[in-house]
Amino acid sequence: MAIQDMIKDVAARVDRARKPYQDALNTYVDVQKKAFKVVTGGARTLARTEIQAAKDVFSAARSSFDKARTDGVRQVANQPQAYLPEGRDRLVSAYKDTLDLIVKTSNELTDVMTDGYKKVLKSLNGKPAAKKKAPAKKPARKTAAKRASNTGTKASTARKTTTASKAKSTGNGSAATSAS
Repeated sequence: MAIQDMIKDVAARVDRARKPYQDALNTYVDVQKKAFKVVTGGARTLARTEIQAAKDVFSAARSSFDKARTDGVRQVANQPQAYLPEGRDRLVSAYKDTLDLIVKTSNELTDVMTDGYKKVLKSLNGKPAAKKKAPAKKPARKTAAKRASNTGTKASTARKTTTASKAKSTGNGSAATSAS
C-alpha cells in the first residue's frame, strides 16, 4: 500500500509540473501559427502590389514603344523624351506601398510575438510577466553642510533667546538691544 501511495503522489507531482510546460508549448505553437499567417499574408499582399506595378510599367513601356514604332525613327530622334514611358509615378507609389506594407507586417509580427512571450511567461511563472519599472527615487539625505547650517541656525536662535532672557532678568536694556 505504501508503494502505491508513493506512486500516486509522484504521478500527481509530475502532472502538476508538466501542466505549465504543456501550456507553454501550446502557446508557442499558437504563436508560431499566428506569426506564419502574418508573414504569409504580408508576402502575398507584397507580391500582388509588385506584380500590379510591374504590369502597369510594362503596359506603359509597351504603349510608348508602339507609339515610337508607328512614328518612325526620325520622329523618335527629334524628340526622344516624348517617347519615354510614363511609369515613373507608378514605380514610386509601388515603392511607398512596399515600405508601408513591410512596416505594417513588422508591427503585427512584433505584437504577436510579444503577446506570445507574455503568455508563455505567465504559464511558466503562474503570473503575468512583470513590467520593468524605473527604480523609485529615495528622498535625498541632508548633506553635512545643510545639517551644520540647520544646527547653526538653531544655536544662534537659542543664543538670542538666552541673551534676551538674561537681559530681562538683570534689567540691563543694553544687552537686550544688542541681542536683537
